[in-house]
Amino acid sequence: MTPGGVFALPASWMWCLLACYAVTLIYFSGRLVVKFIAAVGILPSASPVSFTPEQDEIWQSCACAFELKRVRVLACAKARGPLALGLRTPILLLPPNFASICTPQDFLSAIAHECAHLKRLDFQKNLFYEVAGLFLAFHPVTRVIQSGIAQTREMICDGMVTKEHVEAGSYARSLLRLAAAMAVGSWGPDSYAVGIFNGNVLEKRIMRIRMKSQKTGATMKYGLLISAAAILSSTVVGMAAMAVPVVPQAGSQDNTQPNTYGHVYSVGHGVSAPVPFHTVPAKYPKAVREKNEKLDGIVVLGLVVDAKGMPQDIHVVKSFRSDFDAQAVKAVKQYRFRPAMLSGKPVAVSIKIEVNFKWY
Repeated sequence: MTPGGVFALPASWMWCLLACYAVTLIYFSGRLVVKFIAAVGILPSASPVSFTPEQDEIWQSCACAFELKRVRVLACAKARGPLALGLRTPILLLPPNFASICTPQDFLSAIAHECAHLKRLDFQKNLFYEVAGLFLAFHPVTRVIQSGIAQTREMICDGMVTKEHVEAGSYARSLLRLAAAMAVGSWGPDSYAVGIFNGNVLEKRIMRIRMKSQKTGATMKYGLLISAAAILSSTVVGMAAMAVPVVPQAGSQDNTQPNTYGHVYSVGHGVSAPVPFHTVPAKYPKAVREKNEKLDGIVVLGLVVDAKGMPQDIHVVKSFRSDFDAQAVKAVKQYRFRPAMLSGKPVAVSIKIEVNFKWY
């Protein structure tokens, strides 16, 4: 205790704490370097991927939708699952057997998710976050912030995929199938795909997708970054102070049941058919127009029109092509109906809709 009543540590203790901090900094820096070398070190053993015509169409459609150029798609036996890598040139790395194991829908969902990571430059951003957090890597608050960033990153990518490219219900089911495949070891015990286990928020992601949760706005994203910076700065200034516990934000979704429209009827036996009063024409896929491919086709969609006349649970019954399917789903989402009636009361019914694509 100093004469002024201020507690001061002996110089020997200060040097000991400084040495411990230096050792800790060296340890976490070395661990980051090893992880980076391991990630980049698998590239020399990678080789070009051979896709089937259908898979190549899916890949080209996703790359066009996310405006990706000069992306290298490689296969590597050391890859645990689909990876979005690359500092200058974006690289999509796949296990050799990934394309053969996946169904077309699961392949579309996985590729679209990784394209979202490439679009957002998440590999570079994650490397920056790791380097920025090195000086406080020992602090538990740093782990909480990094976990929150990982959770937010995966949910934002889910939102990008389901916004226009993949129907939300089909995407959610694909996530569950991919998780089930990993559980039985289809890609090995350490494999992962579309960030399924990143942040340990698979259940939250599925609920957000199925319940059409709110989009993550710019205010929330930048607010999270500013809050993280403020916490880190205050920790640096007050190294000797006790850490302030961080309470994770509660999810925005409520606990309502996914099926909010009750019993679903079929048209007939006293149940009238719903009548559309607002329709939106399906857009011809941009990639097909640019290639000047003169394709005509029909996509058959199944859906539930609830008692309010809103389309729900839209799914593909008869597919034409994945990019046409996505445009058809996007259009039917915007339909509005006069609901079906049973004994004078509006009810939910299951129907099918044909979406025609004509080249003009």
